[in-house]
Amino acid sequence: MREQTQASLNKHIQEWQQHNFGMWAVIYKETGTMIGRCGLGFLENTKEVELGYVFDKSYWNMGLATEASLATLKFGFWEVKLDRIVAMPTAGYAYAHPENIASVRVIQKVGMKYEKNASYYGHDVVYYAISRTEWQADDSLYILHS
Repeated sequence: MREQTQASLNKHIQEWQQHNFGMWAVIYKETGTMIGRCGLGFLENTKEVELGYVFDKSYWNMGLATEASLATLKFGFWEVKLDRIVAMPTAGYAYAHPENIASVRVIQKVGMKYEKNASYYGHDVVYYAISRTEWQADDSLYILHS
């Protein structure tokens, strides 16, 4: 609905203004089409910062979620200077259950480690995290400009 979309956009804009992070639109280079979003946000009712992403299903299994997640971690640790980032892998708009192997694999590929099963957003989820000291940057993706 229009009101829900506007509220979501306002929330994302406010996060960028207050915390210097939030969600980015993910654009498929070959076509210029917006195919999803990826970025950082606060985990529900906590002060923890969460890596999140959602992609159009027709762009799954192309490595795009992994690439966007790596770029987001780099931004979070290098630019925002976060000490820790958590994730509850997602598939589409539903939060992943442990059996959602593809989404969990993305989080594992970017170096995040399983910590526990948890309940967030009204769903049972698998909870992963990584600290800045544990993270290994791969400079081949892009270079940050000061």
